[in-house]
Amino acid sequence: MIEAIPAYRTIHRASKYAILFVVLAFATYFLFEAISGLRIHLVQYGLMGLSLSLFGLLLLSFSEPLGYTMGYAVSSLLVLLQASIYTGAVSRRLSHAGIFAAMLACLFGFLYVVLGLEIYALLVSSLALFVLLSVLMALAQWVDWSSWAAPKEAAR
Repeated sequence: MIEAIPAYRTIHRASKYAILFVVLAFATYFLFEAISGLRIHLVQYGLMGLSLSLFGLLLLSFSEPLGYTMGYAVSSLLVLLQASIYTGAVSRRLSHAGIFAAMLACLFGFLYVVLGLEIYALLVSSLALFVLLSVLMALAQWVDWSSWAAPKEAAR
């Protein structure tokens, strides 16, 4: 009975990272669009966000019968597979699915490590966000922002 409380606290802490996962997935999709010229519909962004949002519920559901560690592994693997297969279908490019899967796997691995840290969790998370923002800034250099202007209507 005493062991279950820390697991529930850890699951609660994991759910707080959900918005970060969704934002980073959307940023990855946007970079796919901006760098490779791929067009992803708003509905496809939404479905990806819903897929990632299910992680917390799956984690809670699987952790009760399997324990936290196995529940985390199963939940993250299910969401990783679903999101990566969907990304491959949306982009019709295996490379995009692989990049997205690697990004998501790194996020799930990082989250698992951070949730295990007690004292240094905030420090490690803050430094990781700093590094991530630096990487996004570097990738944004590849985008031709002038081509993202609103298209002018054709003369009638």
